[in-house]
Amino acid sequence: MNANNTLATAKARASVDVADFLAPQMKETSARTSTVQQGLEAAVESARAGHQGRVFAVVATEMRSLAQRSAQAAQQIKRLIETAVATVATGARLVKDAGTVMTEIVASVHKACGIVGEIASAAGEQSNGTGQINLAVDRLDQMTRQNAALVEESVAAAASMQSQAARLAQLMSVFELQPSPAAVLVA
Repeated sequence: MNANNTLATAKARASVDVADFLAPQMKETSARTSTVQQGLEAAVESARAGHQGRVFAVVATEMRSLAQRSAQAAQQIKRLIETAVATVATGARLVKDAGTVMTEIVASVHKACGIVGEIASAAGEQSNGTGQINLAVDRLDQMTRQNAALVEESVAAAASMQSQAARLAQLMSVFELQPSPAAVLVA
């Protein structure tokens, strides 16, 4: 962008330099034309006395007309050059402004890239945290299943023991126990 600004500024400066060079040249051409016209008018005045004066007067009139058209063309060219210089200056200013805007856009894009990088980093950390939570939930699930299996085994063991205790009680019911002398003393 900077090189483009420099190039546009250089072109604008060159256009101004050309205009500065051409304007005095055109002014000088106009002055010379005016001098030729004045000389022709003086020659016409001196030649009016004879037949050749009439022919010379026609030529002088044409020269006068040519000089006036030349002066008008020089003024038009001068105005066109001034307009071109103003247009180039405006263009150079617009290029400079566009360069400034582009610089601001580039800075904004860099800032947005930084924010996107931060968001990506945070998303990565969040994903890592979610993965750790999933591992912990899996471990809790395994432990819950193991506990459920242990509870089932404990229930089965308790049912088995209850069944065995009932059988023992039934087997023991055949025996009649007499109080022992030690049991009598204690009572």
